[in-house]
Amino acid sequence: MVHLQLRAMWGLPTADSVPRDPSPDVITKFNNDFDANMNIMEHLNEGRPFLIDPKLVQLNPVEMIKEGGRVENALAKVEESFLDYTRATIARFGLGTWGPDLRQTPYSRFNNTNRAIAVETLKQALVTGAYKAIFPKLNGRYASNTGLIIQIFDHFVFHVYRNRYRAEIKKPGSAKKVRKRGQAYKSRERLKKAREKFLRDNGFPPRYIRLIVNEAMSEDELDVGEVTADGDPVYIVKNVLWRSARFEKFIRKLDERRLSDSARWPGRRTSERVRRVPPLEERKEGQFKRLPESFPIEGYDPEFYNDLAPALRARCTFPEVIFPRNMDDLFKKQGDELLSSKELNPLRRRAVMKPYLYIRRSDLNDEDEENAASDLAAYFGDDDERQDEEWLDDEDAIMEDNDGEASTVSGSAALGGNDEQYPDEDDESEVRRKRQRFEEEMTMAQ
Repeated sequence: MVHLQLRAMWGLPTADSVPRDPSPDVITKFNNDFDANMNIMEHLNEGRPFLIDPKLVQLNPVEMIKEGGRVENALAKVEESFLDYTRATIARFGLGTWGPDLRQTPYSRFNNTNRAIAVETLKQALVTGAYKAIFPKLNGRYASNTGLIIQIFDHFVFHVYRNRYRAEIKKPGSAKKVRKRGQAYKSRERLKKAREKFLRDNGFPPRYIRLIVNEAMSEDELDVGEVTADGDPVYIVKNVLWRSARFEKFIRKLDERRLSDSARWPGRRTSERVRRVPPLEERKEGQFKRLPESFPIEGYDPEFYNDLAPALRARCTFPEVIFPRNMDDLFKKQGDELLSSKELNPLRRRAVMKPYLYIRRSDLNDEDEENAASDLAAYFGDDDERQDEEWLDDEDAIMEDNDGEASTVSGSAALGGNDEQYPDEDDESEVRRKRQRFEEEMTMAQ
């Protein structure tokens, strides 16, 4: 709800939209209307006159609905009376458009004004249930928790969106790239969960589940020229360069069995995307390079593994046997699949380890580890694989009912711990002091 309201007011039609700088005319008019001695909070009072006609406020979610996406279409369900209230609130401050100035400090007078408008309209949305049709679990009791609403606002605007804004300035097009990577990452995450669930539900050996990690899942891309007989889009599977032949066979048999069972399950229709698997030599390479850490060595292609630096080889593998001697026994609960890992390892370990130039961490000296630092950073470093991603819509869950009761999670804990320390502020305590002062001024004005 918070994210949707901010996007509607800010005019951000797509999930990877980047906030614009306010018009110089808007800032000039604001500075002329509000000198440093005026209490801007008084203009939240509904009895205050409009500084401009509310009809002149640019707040037109219909333009966003033209995008046709899930979030954009949700705006069509918001009550028009609430949108009128939002326009009226903005008009009391004489602003033709709403939007913080991400070049200024978070608690500048101009940004405080935009924060006050946003918090007031968000509280009104909670009280009136303006977003109930979209978020039915929202709890109106949170309208009285001004501090939490301010914290969520600051998190979105001066953490999520300002980071995106600054990244786009440094590298134009980065927002779309991160969004695309986030979608690919989430797709791998869904695939991982589906495969893991199938293995657990059917009681297959726990050692199989150790192969099902995000980094080992393949990516895919939409084939714009191919659809199924039912008209469903088809996605082309990309290659995971480091997979061993046995691991590739394991994955293909797992999906064949899993999808076949899903299609036959009584009363259920699978919603999983249709994926086509080209021959290995025809597959494109995926964009993610990160290797899984302490992964069963049998999952790695020996030639790929042996070509890695020693420190990387030591970190990315664990000498564990996973697959049965006869791969035809996979997912049939027969042969080696009936053996525990403790029973299977002595039978196959020597043959499995033979083609690998395996190295333990204890085999490395300090010089080896230092020389391999660049390789470790490339394969295990922070390469933005886990960035959003849906741009943090999940924060709305903070204000949802939990089986009919309001969540007791504090704002700070719900948003991941301590408040963000904004680069333009002195320290975390200064951020909290300004936020508390703003909350007090807003409460006194009402």
